[in-house]
Amino acid sequence: MKYESIIFDIDGTLWDSRALIAEGYNIQLRKEGLHHLQTNADVLLQLFGRTMSDIADNLFPEFAPEERYALMDRCIASEDAYLESHPCDTIAYPDIKTTMEELAKNHRLFIVSNGQKGYPQLAARKLKV
Repeated sequence: MKYESIIFDIDGTLWDSRALIAEGYNIQLRKEGLHHLQTNADVLLQLFGRTMSDIADNLFPEFAPEERYALMDRCIASEDAYLESHPCDTIAYPDIKTTMEELAKNHRLFIVSNGQKGYPQLAARKLKV
């Protein structure tokens, strides 16, 4: 069977950004004096694939929903800034760029994500695809 298009998810398919995302969140949590809420890649492994509100519910259950989601928004902004400033060159899976280039010769390629707005574009820029 010949496929015209291929759709890729980002995390766990093209790269593993969990450690960098955790550090982005932790920068914000430290800034707010919430050291006890810091997270790591292993925790995020269990949460990736869920909605951002569900991730916030799991990471910050001690806060009322409105405060929890506001904190999550600040953590996401910190994550975005951290990923934007980081080269992200160590998180892509081996040969992903050459694999994508080869696939693009005969297929239309798309990237999807249930992450926050701008995350797929950031991944495409960092992966140089």
